[in-house]
Amino acid sequence: MYSVVYQWFGGDARDWARAVSIAVTLCITLALAVLLPWLVYRLLTGLLRRVLRRTARRWVKTLLDARVSLGVAALVVPLVLLGAVEGQPRASLTLYYNIVSLCAVCAGWLLLDSLVRAVDIHYRYFAVSKQRPLSGLLQVVRVVVAVVALLLAVARLMGENPLVLLGGFSAVGAVASLVFRDAILGFVAGLQLTSSGLLRIGDWIEVPGQLADGTVVDLTMTTVKVQNFNNAITLLPAYTLLSQPFINWRGMQEAGGRRIKRALRIDAADVRWLNDDDWARLSNVELLAPYLAQKRAELDAANAASGVDVCQPLNGRRLSNLGTFRAYILSYLRSHPRIHHGMSMMTRQMEAQDDGIPLEIYAFTDTVVWSEFEAIQSDIFEHFYAVIGEFGLHLYQHPSGSDLRAVKGRFRQ
Repeated sequence: MYSVVYQWFGGDARDWARAVSIAVTLCITLALAVLLPWLVYRLLTGLLRRVLRRTARRWVKTLLDARVSLGVAALVVPLVLLGAVEGQPRASLTLYYNIVSLCAVCAGWLLLDSLVRAVDIHYRYFAVSKQRPLSGLLQVVRVVVAVVALLLAVARLMGENPLVLLGGFSAVGAVASLVFRDAILGFVAGLQLTSSGLLRIGDWIEVPGQLADGTVVDLTMTTVKVQNFNNAITLLPAYTLLSQPFINWRGMQEAGGRRIKRALRIDAADVRWLNDDDWARLSNVELLAPYLAQKRAELDAANAASGVDVCQPLNGRRLSNLGTFRAYILSYLRSHPRIHHGMSMMTRQMEAQDDGIPLEIYAFTDTVVWSEFEAIQSDIFEHFYAVIGEFGLHLYQHPSGSDLRAVKGRFRQ
């Protein structure tokens, strides 16, 4: 080993001295290239933390979270390496300058990438970020910066023009478009979702068949992260939300009212005309008194004008218990303090089926909070279940075990 080194320097003492000088200079340069960036990073980070403790500025916290100081410290490395060979001929140090150029490209990439991350983090502090998220677009910028840095680094190491390598990347891109088809589809879908406003962070979405029913907590250029109401996390490809239907409840949340749409199934055998006792009893109900008085005058006028014999039940106009109950429901909803009176409200009778006559209640609560909505809806329907018997009506339900046992007991007797 000694002889090889001795022959390489030609046995000249001056060459040995020059080799030792270069080795010492190289060691010092490498030590400075490692030590100075570390010192710069520590100083910048400490300075930002001190400013943050005193002023609590958002942009200072953003710079810390994005680690911009690391990108700034990385720029010190190529500066130190260039300073070590200042004044030396470039032709004799081609490899060294290529390495310095590579370090400069990497440092520039780190700085630009951290700045883009800082923009993304700081933008999330504003309310508009939930309506127009930029995460997907900024990720595209980060990918472009990384690709450009890689292209410049490879071109510098090979000594080629970056534009020449760009032609080769286009051919590789054609093959990559087939191999990474799903990733590209997700990338395009993520851009469409974010740019069009179809999906925002904080939206409540429901994706049938994908076990996703909750709040969007993150939206990237390829994936959508949903936190379900059981706190489970579902990660969906972005193109899934464009290739199949999904429900976004944002409109309901922004409107301030959540819809009640549920039917009471009435046993058709209980529907009949109101008799005199029913009129007298229900006229004492405050919610029904105005309606019954109006209907009484309307029916008497119509029957008197037609001159029919009202003693016959099939003659003239009459009021049914089902219609009266429907009017009571509507009057009750209008007087309820937790029903939104600026939105649609109605009670409609739907087509009779084999499980009864559906009487659908359609209204909106004055809140979109799930727990409050369920409590209001339950209270309303519990009230209707309790008072339906006052109208001579019953809810239809399939025979239960107790019903069958009662029938069996009658047959034994």
